Amino acid sequence: GMPQLESLDISGNCVGPLAMQAMGEALGQMQNLTELDISGNCLGAIGLQSFRLDRLQNLTKLRASLNDLPPKAAIDGFVKEMEKLRKLQEFEFDFNFLADEGFKLLAPALSRMRSLELLSLQRLGLSAASVGELTDLLGNLKTLKTLKMSLNQLGAAGLQALSACDAPLESLDIGDWEVGEENSAALAEILGKFNVLRILRLDGNWLGRGVRYLNATFVKLKRLQDLSIGRNFDKCQGTAELAKAINRVRERAPIRLSIAQTCFENRFFNELRAMRKLKYLYLPGMSFASSRHQEVIGWFSRLKELRSLDISGMTARTSTLAANILGQVKSFWHLHTVVMRDTKPTFKGNWPFILSNRGVKATAFRSLILLDLGVKDEELASAQVALPGVRVQ
Repeated sequence: GMPQLESLDISGNCVGPLAMQAMGEALGQMQNLTELDISGNCLGAIGLQSFRLDRLQNLTKLRASLNDLPPKAAIDGFVKEMEKLRKLQEFEFDFNFLADEGFKLLAPALSRMRSLELLSLQRLGLSAASVGELTDLLGNLKTLKTLKMSLNQLGAAGLQALSACDAPLESLDIGDWEVGEENSAALAEILGKFNVLRILRLDGNWLGRGVRYLNATFVKLKRLQDLSIGRNFDKCQGTAELAKAINRVRERAPIRLSIAQTCFENRFFNELRAMRKLKYLYLPGMSFASSRHQEVIGWFSRLKELRSLDISGMTARTSTLAANILGQVKSFWHLHTVVMRDTKPTFKGNWPFILSNRGVKATAFRSLILLDLGVKDEELASAQVALPGVRVQ
């Protein structure tokens, strides 16, 4: 007979709609399933509608991302069966380009799932035209703890929908909504009501100097431990205000901080206080308005709990700083992972030179496990010699 599985993961096989039609009936007989992952299977609308979800009423987790759904896809059958999944707690549907038309079909079904705790709808191709449906949806989901809506160009209109959410959100990702500096105050006010947030992603919203409105917000977010706020500044303007805002959570010390693709003003590291509990720091693609780096090195020297550091993508102008951070900072006692991919050294032309001459072999790096340089294969051997016991790639 059919095995009575409770969890099934068939993701990443790109089985296509025809094969999935054959599998759909079999899956419908697995009535004990509580977790199902069908992501990355190139299903399209036809393949998705092959599932007998109406028979899987014990499902609590459904992942169906990356399934090649085009705009205006005929997903009405899939949606109708989804409405019967009243026990569903987690739903992921990322990178299915439903656009506004498809979301109008999906949103009402999701609104009826009153036990939903995780909802991930990233890059669905939504615009401000979906705000009405999104407002109703978020207003109905009272148990939601995690909301991921990044890469949808909802703009300032998206804030209207977010303001309708009364759920106890612990994780929120609204990256690349392109909210804009002029709407920063409204964003800050809305975020302030989610006072149990632990994870917050605000990348790609071009808040600029509007980040100053986050000062009061970050005081309210007493549990915030993971902040991602890169790609928000044009020509370095506003990063000093960002430093002041981050200082507001200093006492609770974010454990993870990501500020990707950002040009920092000279004052940023002067304003930013020591984050002694910071464990994970991601600054890929960073650049500086000035070539004076002593303040930067001094700030890094106080990160005594750091475990993972990503300073990839530096230009020729700033790559010397990357080497100096590793060479002059002697307090990375717990650092186990360093990522410096696509960073161009300005001297000697290769990383083995930096490794052997800039102090990376010092005992301060005794915990280092992985150094990801993205170097060419022929350079790996000499790099590995410079760091015995460390995986270099």
